[in-house]
Amino acid sequence: ALVAFVHSERIELPDNDGMLRELRCLERRRGPSGKDRVDHPPGGHDDLANAVAGVAEIVLGRAIGVTFEDIAEMNRAFDEDPGDGQWELFP
Repeated sequence: ALVAFVHSERIELPDNDGMLRELRCLERRRGPSGKDRVDHPPGGHDDLANAVAGVAEIVLGRAIGVTFEDIAEMNRAFDEDPGDGQWELFP
């Protein structure tokens, strides 16, 4: 949901180098079962990215009346181009 909130300009991310670095390094990988998984690369970190994504989902979701089903639909919209099974969320 964080990607959808950022692209729709419903959220402005703080200017924090560590958090932005973590967000830029996140990768989406298609697992053996076909389900996508977003995670940091080997040796990377994602604690700040997870915290920001969680807060955005809770606060913005409630503020604009978004349900978890709506968030799942927003995430599916970004799944249309699986590419090679791995790509950056924040180029």
